[in-house]
Amino acid sequence: MGAWPHYAFGLEGNTQAEDPAMRNYSTFRCVKDRYTGRANGNTMCLHFERQTGQLVECDFPVTDEGGAN
Repeated sequence: MGAWPHYAFGLEGNTQAEDPAMRNYSTFRCVKDRYTGRANGNTMCLHFERQTGQLVECDFPVTDEGGAN
């Protein structure tokens, strides 16, 4: 499977975050871009909206430590 696809993507989430609101944020990561090679490692933040059941692109949340999550 790893030898044939031109793109591979990952979805990362923190299901054990202390703040329950932070559990609704996920990181979408381009793991492999064989077509151009320019997207490898690029990320975007997605927020799960319970009302609509959709993942919506957003800015990365800022944690209490002052850094992006």
